[in-house]
Amino acid sequence: DGIKWIKMQPEAKFDVFASGNTLHNFLKQIRKKLLHNVFRVLKPGGLFIIIDKCQSSNPKQRQIDYANQISKIKKLKNKELKKAWLKHYEEDNQPERIMISKEFKKTLQKVGFVDVQESDRKNMYCIITAIKPKGASS
Repeated sequence: DGIKWIKMQPEAKFDVFASGNTLHNFLKQIRKKLLHNVFRVLKPGGLFIIIDKCQSSNPKQRQIDYANQISKIKKLKNKELKKAWLKHYEEDNQPERIMISKEFKKTLQKVGFVDVQESDRKNMYCIITAIKPKGASS
C-alpha cells in the first residue's frame, strides 16, 4: 500500500510529490505521519501538490458544502452505492478524520513546509501546494 511504499523511499528522492483525493481518508494522526514522510522524500525546494477534500475553515460554509454533497449522493439510483457514499462522507466528517483547510495548512507548516497556498476551491475540494525549504534536511 501507499504507506509502506513511501516509507521505503530514500530521502530527498523527488522534485515533486502529488496526492489526489487520498489524504482525507486517513485519521489525522496517520495523515501527519504521511506528511512527515512526504517531507522526507522531497528534495529541498521540492513541491508538494494536494488535490483533495479539504473542507472550508468557515463552519457555516462547511455545513452548506456538506449538505449540497449529501443531496447529490441521495439522488443516486443505485442503493448500495448511495449507502456506501453516505457512510464514506459521514466517516470523513468525524473529528478524528475531517480535513479542514486552515488546520491542515498549519499541520503542513508544523511538518516543515513553507509557502503553503490554497487555490481553486470548489465546495469541499481544493488544491493546496507546499514547498520543502531549500536548506531543509529530512
